[in-house]
Amino acid sequence: LASTIPDEIWELTNLKALHMAQMGLQGPIPDSIGDLTNLEEFNIYENYMTGNIPSAFENLPNMRELTLSRNSLSGNLPSFINDMANMEELYLENNDFTGQLLTFQNMPKIRKLYVNYNQMTGSIPQPFLPGLIGYSGEDRVRVNLAGNLFTGEIPESLDMLQLVPMELVAKDNQFTSVNNYLCDNTAWFADDAPDPFTCDAILCPKGTYNAIGRATADQPCQRCVSNEFMGQTSCGDRDDEGILKLLYVSTGGNEWKYNDNWLSKDVPICEWYGITCWDLGDDRDGRIRHIHLDDNNLQGTIPANIYSLETLTVLSLARNDIILDFRAIAESPHMHRIDVSATKTVVFDGISDAPDFFKHLVANKLQIAGTIPKEILETKSLESISMTGCGLTGSLSPDFSQLESLKELYLYNNALRGSIPEAFSSLQQLKILSLAKNALTGPIPDGLEALPNLQALSLTDQVSKGGGISGELSALSEARALTTVMLGGNQLEGEIPKEFLRNVDLDASIAVDLSNNLLTGTVPGGLARFERMDIYLENNELSAVDDRLCARDEWMGGNVREFGCDAILCPEYTTTELGRRIYDNQECMDCTDPQAAAWLGQTQCGGTTYINSEKEILKILYDKCGGVNWHNNENWASEEEHHCDWFGIDCDEAKSVVAINLGSNAVVGTVPTEIFQLPNLQRLSFFSNSVNFDAKGIEGARNLQSLVLDNTNLNTLEGIGLARSLTSLNVRSTKIKGSIPEEISHLVNLETLNIAENNLGGTFPQWFNMLPNLNTFLAAKNQIKGPLPTFFSLQQLKYIDLSYNKFTGRIPDGFMANVETDEKIFADLSHNALTGTVPQSLDHLPELVIRLQSNKIEAIDSGLCDLQGWNNGDVSNFGCDGILCPAGSSNSDGRHTEGQPCEQCKHAKHMGTINCSAAVVATAMKTTLLGLGGMLTMYLMF
Repeated sequence: LASTIPDEIWELTNLKALHMAQMGLQGPIPDSIGDLTNLEEFNIYENYMTGNIPSAFENLPNMRELTLSRNSLSGNLPSFINDMANMEELYLENNDFTGQLLTFQNMPKIRKLYVNYNQMTGSIPQPFLPGLIGYSGEDRVRVNLAGNLFTGEIPESLDMLQLVPMELVAKDNQFTSVNNYLCDNTAWFADDAPDPFTCDAILCPKGTYNAIGRATADQPCQRCVSNEFMGQTSCGDRDDEGILKLLYVSTGGNEWKYNDNWLSKDVPICEWYGITCWDLGDDRDGRIRHIHLDDNNLQGTIPANIYSLETLTVLSLARNDIILDFRAIAESPHMHRIDVSATKTVVFDGISDAPDFFKHLVANKLQIAGTIPKEILETKSLESISMTGCGLTGSLSPDFSQLESLKELYLYNNALRGSIPEAFSSLQQLKILSLAKNALTGPIPDGLEALPNLQALSLTDQVSKGGGISGELSALSEARALTTVMLGGNQLEGEIPKEFLRNVDLDASIAVDLSNNLLTGTVPGGLARFERMDIYLENNELSAVDDRLCARDEWMGGNVREFGCDAILCPEYTTTELGRRIYDNQECMDCTDPQAAAWLGQTQCGGTTYINSEKEILKILYDKCGGVNWHNNENWASEEEHHCDWFGIDCDEAKSVVAINLGSNAVVGTVPTEIFQLPNLQRLSFFSNSVNFDAKGIEGARNLQSLVLDNTNLNTLEGIGLARSLTSLNVRSTKIKGSIPEEISHLVNLETLNIAENNLGGTFPQWFNMLPNLNTFLAAKNQIKGPLPTFFSLQQLKYIDLSYNKFTGRIPDGFMANVETDEKIFADLSHNALTGTVPQSLDHLPELVIRLQSNKIEAIDSGLCDLQGWNNGDVSNFGCDGILCPAGSSNSDGRHTEGQPCEQCKHAKHMGTINCSAAVVATAMKTTLLGLGGMLTMYLMF
């Protein structure tokens, strides 16, 4: 009809049945229906009727079948429906009804009640359908409440209907529980109920689902961690995009630092910021492989269904205000590495249920302030654990012995006490054990030296927090792979054993720190068996160095060749800042202090004067560095203003200085060393000033983390090695020269180092491998020469720039071999003189961005030319050309990038040529030189 119900129908007052289904009817149900007082059946199924159910239905006491399904009726269900006592079948589904569910209390004959797929809310009322109590007929009662917004519990009052042959459909609502009294009502769902009958037969529990929202004999409920309510019929866990959308909404995606392409309907999820997908030509392609959202302002709790991304291998959420719950990690079959560093995560319940593929847990800088969570020690698949700076207390648990696969353990900078348990000796796979900066005591367990794979042992500085490894120094004579031994800052005593490290490869590069202990006697000549060793022995009670060591030219980064024994330890009654000589202009100076120690390798002769007032220290800085002429000196030297309000000064809540930021401010002169007496100083920045810097006394700045001196008149780093707390050092574009200063080797907490654009030369030092936390290293535009280092020990290294130097030879097979490979790595080796083939061994870095242009490279191993993640996908798109343009071609990047292919350049002799014109000139000059010979020389003379 495509119109309203014709008025003439309402004149048929004897009418008992009116069926007008699927007739295109529109508009509201007219009140005139109340005139059909004999009506028993009314059916307007699947029309376009709107409005409320009119009160005129109260005049229809004989109504048995009322079908209003599939219209657009709305409003609350009127209460008079409760009293339609003859109603047998009531169909109200697929409308827009809202409000509370009725009790239908006076309907003893009701057999079919369908209110499903509306927008009704609230809980099931009590009592519900009380008129059915005692019914036991053959006709099954069917009640359908599905697809609404009902909440709460399926109530106990329904147990009054336990004998009623009934089918209750309550799926796809927001129910959170089923009363236990209902869970043995076997008369319900008799046709397909599971045996034994349980609550699952009424609704699938939270965290599960199946197609009908309840368990049957043939269809149990399946796991689905994202489902928060009972009785769900779908699962978003198998929908990668849906899971990411929930992650975005749950963690305030609109406020993220970077949310490029997130929720875009036109951009595939593989191009959303921080998402990496599989692209290996198998059934995983297009599914999520990595999530990297570090330092991105995520807030809140990560949805549990993140673990349902079944192809996810890396989840990195460091430095966000989030909590990650591990209780559903068992649902993540391919999870390999998780990083929750510097988040609000402190509970690890459930992590021990992780699949065997889970190998790496990074959880640094968490606010745990308790013992190591036992659940972590029960996660037997783990190969590496990093929990640095977490405030961990108590002793090291013997339960570490459960971790039979453990290869790397980083627990430095916590507050662990007690001795190292002998249980560590059972960790046969262990390669790196880092327990520095705790308060451990007792001797080194004998069993550690027998670990066949142990390469690095760090127990540095247990004294500062009240502990100290004690007893005689172990010879570690059974160790075969141990090349890095960091034991400085403890209470070790006795002589250095003659058999120290006797079974270690003699050709290996050895780094040993035994400084700041109580060692005595002579540094044994037996150590001369090692070709290359950097050994740090300052501030002990040593009386001599065997002469054989003083002839080892490669020791101490080559300094022994230059300075003999003084490069190992200064003589008695002399001193330098490091207790040994490392510079031409730095001799071991005589001590005049009568309290000077009669031992080798002392770093001070005694006596320090302290200035107590922070304001007074800042005034000295102002006076000595031309404060009156600074670009901005607001409030400086003011007696009225608190020094925390002076320009460039940051303070903590206790009004103590934590930062001095005077970059590009016309500061001149030499920064006074008194600033190192500021007890809580963390950050010091003087970039782009005509200022010099003296590190004398910097050891007093025990909390100094960041030092920014780029574009200054800095000409030496002498003494900087005593700033042990530094995590960031920037000395780019200063006046330092010579070899890379060995002082840096003592900055074991360093994460970022920038020495670019100086005049540094020489070969790359062996001691550089003693910086275990280094993440970013910038050394471009220097004069460093020789072979390219491997950076073998620097596992945290992610960004390295060695461009515009003079490195020669091949890229070593072990280049960055131990770097964590699940994150993007950047390596700029361009503009050097590297030769040979780019080695296949680099394929262990799947997300590498590598710059190799302007070298003398001749080939690329073909195994690298199909790596999907290299050079941001350019290798995937352009093959080998995405790494380097071949010989005989060039472009400005030296490799094929989007929109910039390699173009023919027949004079380009090597791969990665960036300037064809320069190649032509070079070829022409070479030809001219060969042709003219001596005549050209004569011409140039005139």
